[in-house]
Amino acid sequence: MTVTAPASPTAVAALESELTALLGERNVSSELRVRERVSVDGARMSPIISELLPLGVAELVAFPTSAELAGQAVAAAVRHGVPITPRGKGTGNYGQGIPMAGGLVLDLSRARAVVEVTDGLLTAEAGTPMVTCERAAQATGQQLWMYPSTVQSSLGGFLAGGSGGTGSIVHGTNDAGFVAALDVVLADGSGELVHVEGEEAQHFVHNYGTAGIIARATVRLEPLQEWRGFYASFPDFRGAQSVLRALGALSPTPRLISADTPEITAALPEDPAFPAGRASVRGILEAGTVGAATELVEAAGGRLEDVREGRRCPCR
Repeated sequence: MTVTAPASPTAVAALESELTALLGERNVSSELRVRERVSVDGARMSPIISELLPLGVAELVAFPTSAELAGQAVAAAVRHGVPITPRGKGTGNYGQGIPMAGGLVLDLSRARAVVEVTDGLLTAEAGTPMVTCERAAQATGQQLWMYPSTVQSSLGGFLAGGSGGTGSIVHGTNDAGFVAALDVVLADGSGELVHVEGEEAQHFVHNYGTAGIIARATVRLEPLQEWRGFYASFPDFRGAQSVLRALGALSPTPRLISADTPEITAALPEDPAFPAGRASVRGILEAGTVGAATELVEAAGGRLEDVREGRRCPCR
């Protein structure tokens, strides 16, 4: 959640005029329905935060279509003294995308170009969905080190607001070497993209845009593996928990192992692999380990629900 002093109506109106000239009418909005839509993220999943909503509504929304335009939009907001809340796809669960002081929501979801894929590295703009990055990597025989369970999350949003997910068993969190370089926008009014690499880039990871807004990122890739989506269920969550360490210890190491209570499983998109009233265990397993995983589940009192081809996270 971004908190600062609210801007005056005059400043917001002047910023809207400047951003419209910069980005075009289709990429700037002060319509209430648009402002309300971008003023809430996945915080509704939190029983604590959901009771407090709404916690803030944007006065203005901008949709820059490139990293460079994002920089210029930030500079304009700084000049007019309008607070900025950066936004990716709004999948975060903790309210960090709520504009508590109103002001400008900088929605980066239209800045979504994959710039380059090389041996071991992918560069893309901040609004690029993680699934798009993964597909671009796969086309070159590679895969991302990691991505969140919400695969439609944006690259910039995952780096700024996320932590880990698919791939974290091997690689840890997203501030543990996944990021090779960033182009960030600072609140100095210049609008320039500042290029940072290595340890310097880590200062902007997982800090919600407070140190600088990520406009473009270069992240690490590894050789592509053959994965399977693995779905199992248990009568209760204790049973589901009992197999997690053993599944995580399979070799080659799974890309993901996840378990949910029956209540949380019921909140996931409807799927025959999520039987009602049962806890869910899901994984992304190397194809050759599916048999061993099935034996572990059945020995612990669970049952296999499905095995699916593909590399997507079987989560949400």
